[in-house]
Amino acid sequence: MATRNSDRNRQDRTAAIAAAADVAAPVRSRPANENDPGTAMMLAKLRRAPSYSVFYWAFGISILWMFGWFIIHTAVILDPPQNTAVSNVEFMRAGAVLVLPIVMIFIFAYLLWRAQQLRQVSEVLMHSALRLVRPTDIASENLTSIAQAVRNEVDLLVGGVEHAYQRASALEEIVHK
Repeated sequence: MATRNSDRNRQDRTAAIAAAADVAAPVRSRPANENDPGTAMMLAKLRRAPSYSVFYWAFGISILWMFGWFIIHTAVILDPPQNTAVSNVEFMRAGAVLVLPIVMIFIFAYLLWRAQQLRQVSEVLMHSALRLVRPTDIASENLTSIAQAVRNEVDLLVGGVEHAYQRASALEEIVHK
């Protein structure tokens, strides 16, 4: 009986430790001293993927190209000439006219997508460079916000002391009467 209770207690402790490990706070993704909203904006821009609409446009243009190709080359596909050497050359030429422009369209779409991505990265780098160029402005902004917070706290403290003094003088008047 005693071993069963100790086993249960051990299992309960093990389960409690495992539950505590699961509940533990996740690792923060940014340093504790980084509270600048500009940095958060830059990280959000880096995490956002560029628009995939260029690929949708490329797909639509490719469908239109295939439709036009089929209209122009219907004779080569449905009614090939009897000479096999000529028909093979015409068929290969028609296939190249179909495939190469579609490949070029998708290569161009990928280049546009990549240009969007590089533009986002260059914007973030520019903002970072501007922050490095003007550190005194950023430091003075942070110092101003700290000074304002200290002023607010001192005002609250002075207000509390004045209130306590008024209460003490009111109590003194009551005691002397």
